[in-house]
Amino acid sequence: MMPKVTKAQIHPTNRCNLNCIFCDVPFRYKGKPDLPDEKWISTVKELCELGPEIVTISGGGEPFVRTKLLIDIIKMLHSAGIKIEVISNGTFISDDVTKTIAECCHHYRVSLHSTTIESDEFLRGVKGSVKLSFEGIKKIAEWKKKLNKNKPTIDIAMVLTKINISEIEKMIIKASEFGANRISLRIVHKWGEKYRPTQEQMKYLKKKLKEYEEMAKKRNLDLIYDFVIEDMFEPAGKKMDEILGDKNNKLQKDEPFCTLPFREIVVFADGRVACCCNFIIDPEESEGVDSIKNRTLHQVWMGEKFKNL
Repeated sequence: MMPKVTKAQIHPTNRCNLNCIFCDVPFRYKGKPDLPDEKWISTVKELCELGPEIVTISGGGEPFVRTKLLIDIIKMLHSAGIKIEVISNGTFISDDVTKTIAECCHHYRVSLHSTTIESDEFLRGVKGSVKLSFEGIKKIAEWKKKLNKNKPTIDIAMVLTKINISEIEKMIIKASEFGANRISLRIVHKWGEKYRPTQEQMKYLKKKLKEYEEMAKKRNLDLIYDFVIEDMFEPAGKKMDEILGDKNNKLQKDEPFCTLPFREIVVFADGRVACCCNFIIDPEESEGVDSIKNRTLHQVWMGEKFKNL
């Protein structure tokens, strides 16, 4: 396989205007500076030259904290004919932001986990942010109509916890009313382990999933989930870490070859570069992690670390 960038991901910042209870980024990167605007602009120019099919703009933190920079980046990528996916908490809803997303993006994913002010305030840490996120979805859907476009796909990414797992039906109803196209469900990850749904709640979800799928379909919504529900049940005497460990070991035996180093590049907010977002916690000195702080993106992509990996 010859290395060719087909997909890229960039994290413009680790800062965020929310404080989600299951997110470790504010603690892990507190006080660490982001790359300056001019470095991001030159890096995105290089990325356009490398010619990926799609670029995902995410975090880290909330990318639209750096609103002007992000609008400039989106327009640069769009002019280069690259598909753009933006992952956001959806609370930055100015006309400039929503129109740029509607005009330029292929996919817009909103991290939104509740339909009520109370639950949202608990989960995302800021009162009233749920209203902003839904209003942003509505604005982008309206811009799509004005522009006579069926893109971007508007996707609500709902992290399921024991606090909000009963709100899936409400989310389906509200998502369809505000113009979303998809709801993606995932189980809260390890940082939010104490908020993981109970076994009883997972049994109830297992029983209701087909009903939720049908309900979504009737409202022209896709409902997808990135977990195998059977994996969420703990056998007697086994902890979740052991179950996931067993699963990972099986995957390594069945599928030993990963293609990401040949085709993907991820630029983190502090300038570290890797082939996969799972390297987000690895320092610059790690094998397979490089940096563009004092180098160009081309130099990193063709550099010794990436070659060795």
